[in-house]
Amino acid sequence: MIKTFRFALLACGLVGGALTATAAPAVPVRVATVELAPHAEERAIPGRVEAIRAVDIRARTEGVIVQRHFQDGQYVTEGDLLFTLDDAQPRAALALAQAELKSAEASLRQSQQLLTRYERLINNHSISRNDVDTARMQRDVAAAAVQQAKARVEAQRIVLSYTRIAAPVTGRVGHSAFHVGTLVNSSSGVLVDIVQLDPVRVSFALDEPRFSAKPASTPISTL
Repeated sequence: MIKTFRFALLACGLVGGALTATAAPAVPVRVATVELAPHAEERAIPGRVEAIRAVDIRARTEGVIVQRHFQDGQYVTEGDLLFTLDDAQPRAALALAQAELKSAEASLRQSQQLLTRYERLINNHSISRNDVDTARMQRDVAAAAVQQAKARVEAQRIVLSYTRIAAPVTGRVGHSAFHVGTLVNSSSGVLVDIVQLDPVRVSFALDEPRFSAKPASTPISTL
């Protein structure tokens, strides 16, 4: 009887403790609607960024480098000066061509004056027609000499412009083994190269069998 009474008291204590325990707080739950949607397959493929345009800079005339206007790896814009060559000889050649042009123009004026005089004299029968024809031929030869002299002047101006080597494109210059004091000419090879950085392209290898297995209507995009 005593054991039964003790068990009853113990049971009453457990029930009382359970009733006085604090209730646990409610946990918020997020819900989402499940629906069907198209899914694009994503694949990571290693690639390499390449320049679309790279330019090799070469000398177009012979001369000693007197100035180098860039550092290896420098970013340059189109028209920036890269090298300056000694222009003493091209300038002298241009001056000579200009002097020859003036001489040819003087000869043309003289032959034209002679022809004009002969054409007046032939009306008075003071000279023969053959003399007039000879004077006209000499005038034409002098005119051709003027055109040749002008062409030589232009050619020497072009050669002189080759002593200033500028960047034809905007980009980054590479390494150059040519420095001040180096004699260069058209056979010296590449003085420096310029790689255009904008725009560029990405080169990568594509898994052709897996790519060919996709339907023709499957859109493909790159990032």
